[in-house]
Amino acid sequence: MVAVTIANYIADNTNFALGTDIFMFNLPSTEHEGIVIAPGFIFGDFSDFRKQTLDILCYYRNPNTCDTNSLIILDLMDNMRGTAHSASWCVSSTIESRSIGKDQYGRYVRYITCEISYNK
Repeated sequence: MVAVTIANYIADNTNFALGTDIFMFNLPSTEHEGIVIAPGFIFGDFSDFRKQTLDILCYYRNPNTCDTNSLIILDLMDNMRGTAHSASWCVSSTIESRSIGKDQYGRYVRYITCEISYNK
């Protein structure tokens, strides 16, 4: 699954750790803070690649931490824009980010989305 590859890319290029700071699909509890990687829609096949949306959500009780960590993720994703020739995946669209406000557990939430292309 390409989302796991992207989670590993984020962990390899930051101080975030899988299972501690980065989670797949959702946070393990209402007490946790961190980054959630959630694959979205899969589009039809395009030659040797497949396209899919990717959603990344940052959940932190401190709004500055939420903003800072989302900017780190944005920079990492921007570094993978159009690099499919040298990696198994790339960002193939605009990277969008927006604040969602606070969730019901008092965490600030920042939503990042983009379209990725990856080898079949």
